[in-house]
Amino acid sequence: MRTWTMSAIIARRARLSGTHTFLRNLPDGRTYSYEDLERETNGLAHAFREIGIGYKDHVAVMFENCPEQVLSHFALGTLGAATVPINTAAKGQLLSYYLQHADCTSVIISESLIEELLRVAPTLPLLKHVIVLGDTTVARDRLRALPVSVHAFPTRCASDSPFESPARFSDLAYLLYTSGTTGPSKAIMITHACAHFWGEQAIRYRHVRPDDVDYVYLPLFHANALLLGVTTALIAGTTVALQRRFSASRFWDDVRMAGATRFSSIGAVGSFLYGQPPSPSDRDHKVRFCTLAPPPPFVRDFEKRFGIKVLTGYALSDYCAATWCPPDAPPDKIFSAGVPRDSVRVRVVDDDDFDVPAGTPGEILLRIEQPWATPLGYYKMPEATIASYLNGWFHTGDRGYFDQEGYLHFTDRKKDAIRRRGENISAYEVETIILGLPAVRQVAVYPLRSEFTEDEVAASVILHEGQTLTPEALIAHCARNMSGFMVPRFVEFVDELPLTLTNKVEKYKLKQRAEEDPTRLWDRDKAPSSNPPRRR
Repeated sequence: MRTWTMSAIIARRARLSGTHTFLRNLPDGRTYSYEDLERETNGLAHAFREIGIGYKDHVAVMFENCPEQVLSHFALGTLGAATVPINTAAKGQLLSYYLQHADCTSVIISESLIEELLRVAPTLPLLKHVIVLGDTTVARDRLRALPVSVHAFPTRCASDSPFESPARFSDLAYLLYTSGTTGPSKAIMITHACAHFWGEQAIRYRHVRPDDVDYVYLPLFHANALLLGVTTALIAGTTVALQRRFSASRFWDDVRMAGATRFSSIGAVGSFLYGQPPSPSDRDHKVRFCTLAPPPPFVRDFEKRFGIKVLTGYALSDYCAATWCPPDAPPDKIFSAGVPRDSVRVRVVDDDDFDVPAGTPGEILLRIEQPWATPLGYYKMPEATIASYLNGWFHTGDRGYFDQEGYLHFTDRKKDAIRRRGENISAYEVETIILGLPAVRQVAVYPLRSEFTEDEVAASVILHEGQTLTPEALIAHCARNMSGFMVPRFVEFVDELPLTLTNKVEKYKLKQRAEEDPTRLWDRDKAPSSNPPRRR
């Protein structure tokens, strides 16, 4: 494990796999062998150091999926800096929070996203360097008044000169943001060794073969694509076929063109694929396995239609991939999360951390005995870290139960989070931004059922006396200050919110009331061009 550093893994894989293709970028056809990867990584590490990025610096990377994003991650890891992958939909207050909280001193960003960074740059006192993939003219002009240097992304800098990496297995490789639940988003501290462990375990439990080609279309600022996709391929010596983003209409054409043998999907992706009209070419591909998390009700029909074995399991980026479904599992277990992996201990407990009997729902707890195999906790959030690791076990905040055969079944989330379009959304963060409107006195944000098997975001709002506000104005404020997937679809203005005796909002009552009578809420997807303002 002491050799589990990014630079050591890349060097080893270059020796073993040489000219075998590591990365194929589908939008433009660029390919990189493992030898190319080592040369490009070394060259970029040298270039980043010349710009001023140093050992243990925190560097934000904000790209849509592209080779430069992958190479930046590996070069920063070789340099010993920590990569902070940023959601490309982040803007306004949320983007400023990410960059400030993570103590980012540099940002590597594509030209297409630079405007959002420029808007918040004056709020970032630690920012020293901005590296732009594309034209730097606008960034240089707009940042001239700040003590920030602007650089073009280094290209054609591949080097045969080895980079003497100072990184250790225990150093941070990533600060990976995950949704807050009852508070702000948290940055998971993932070390080089932890990232390696994710990949090593995926090779074993996801049936990876040397000739596999992973179709990676999920964003690389998420653990699924980053750790289960790219990192696993690096360790296994397999190939990544990279696409910029998900497209249901283009999906199978990409899979066929890439010769993909596997892919991962989360959230509503499976619904989108299954919802496409059946085609004679549905089985015209090389895919052996895919993951659908959570398994949708039509999972068996999905397997039959596309000729693919669906893998299930339970994982969360905060800790590890915990369970898997063995190939010889009974057919009815396809809707379970599988059984614990050999390396992970899994318990289901009551509110006092005592085990509950099979069939009884409780909170899912996890534990790995191997040193450095799990994240170090949450960056600059010691209270949240301590609370998560209570009594020596990681508390997932998820609820589930074991059946009589020892298979884990996920039931719901104990924490106050919303799942939409494959993204975890912090109700707290949405509420905080809505409360930034002067007219708003109180707000409760909660999930409503979606036609795509996930959640839609709903907001119940109380206005200050005498204030007016339209749903459109509220939505416009949200769109300016949060990621698009966080913006509420449903809005209602109310005179009061249901409260417990301790004055906590009973969101389940709001959800129940809204689902019983959806017409009481304004629906962004069905709204007319204008609405009269709500006055109080």
